Amino acid sequence: MTTKELKYLNVIKDFFAVPDAVKNENGWRKVMQSALEFDYGTAVLLWEYALGEVDSKMSGEEYARVYADVTESLFESRNASKFAKTLTESAAIRTAIYRYSRTAFTRKETVGYLSALLVSGKIDDADEIVKCAMRNVASKATFGKLMLDATSRTIIELVKKNTGKSVMSRKLASFLNDAAKNIKTGEGAVIIQRIKELS
Repeated sequence: MTTKELKYLNVIKDFFAVPDAVKNENGWRKVMQSALEFDYGTAVLLWEYALGEVDSKMSGEEYARVYADVTESLFESRNASKFAKTLTESAAIRTAIYRYSRTAFTRKETVGYLSALLVSGKIDDADEIVKCAMRNVASKATFGKLMLDATSRTIIELVKKNTGKSVMSRKLASFLNDAAKNIKTGEGAVIIQRIKELS
């Protein structure tokens, strides 16, 4: 780590020594914007650090809103493709977005990240997101809605890419069927039916 990076991280750490980002949302936004302008990787580290500091409070609505939703929007605005990669690499950030966010299941971006992983065959990464999402009891939408939206989007993309082979791999179909069985609302049956229609 360079002296410049260390100095920058210490300044940010000092910010977190002040009460918390929920009490100073504008300050939080400014700090994260500055971090993103400085270096995307540094900003990720700072976000992960902050999430570690407030982990026990993330089930609170305001903490989830500021540390998950507000921060996600800053990162997406800066570089959506890097953020998509960050979701697969950072368990803390993935958990904040898919387990604690009240709005993630309804936002096209967060549904899109899951769908993109499914389309590209990155089932293990998608599984990590699904595990977090299954535990989200605070979301305004259900886990079933997230999975139905992601499945629908995935099917559309797979049909577009279809080169004459089976539209959906067996591994993907099996994964989606397993996820659908964990859905306690009607979306699970719809997902299973859509997969059957592609077989």
